[in-house]
Amino acid sequence: MIRPIIPVEPINPIRPITFPKVRIDILTTIIAPLFLLGLFVFVMWIMLKANEDKFKNESKLAAVLSAAGIGLIMILLFGASLTTVKGMILCLILMYASLSDIRFHEVPDFVWAMIGILAFVGFEPGNLPSMLIGAVAVFVPQLAVSIIKPSRAIGGADIKISTALAFMLGAEKGIFAVIVGMLAAVIGVFIARKATKHRTDEAFPLVPFLAAGAVLAFML
Repeated sequence: MIRPIIPVEPINPIRPITFPKVRIDILTTIIAPLFLLGLFVFVMWIMLKANEDKFKNESKLAAVLSAAGIGLIMILLFGASLTTVKGMILCLILMYASLSDIRFHEVPDFVWAMIGILAFVGFEPGNLPSMLIGAVAVFVPQLAVSIIKPSRAIGGADIKISTALAFMLGAEKGIFAVIVGMLAAVIGVFIARKATKHRTDEAFPLVPFLAAGAVLAFML
């Protein structure tokens, strides 16, 4: 006698318990940018604190707040990228140079050298012709003015820094940065002389205006 085969119901496999996973893109889009911004502001504060004896009269709070604002804009534009890091390092260098020019009307030579080195961060060989054209286009006219009319020539540090910035930014952005900086400086001198009601031959710090033009060009 053949017994009927009793169908066996399939056993449902035990499903593993799944836990919600934190998506990696949330970490990269929120935590990394915030960490980068905080690190930038902290380094800026450390730099100002380390040079407190040099920049006694300048407001560290204003410098830190302006750095935080610029850093935030760069993160919104470029995210937590090498471009943002490069821009933040440029801001640190230019902040030091600007405060030095305001305080002492001179800027150490290592500033323009550091800008030149920074130009090779994320360097692409195809950009080299534009970088060289920008540097030459900014350097030659200023050198010509210093030779033809020495009394109207700008400082040597200003020439070196503007040339280094044009080299780093390339021809288009570099020339734009210098033009914007020069125009802003002319307007600033005009307003300062109107406010003081007399003409002054005192040296006027140009680096802060060049720095503003360079940061603006970098973010465009």
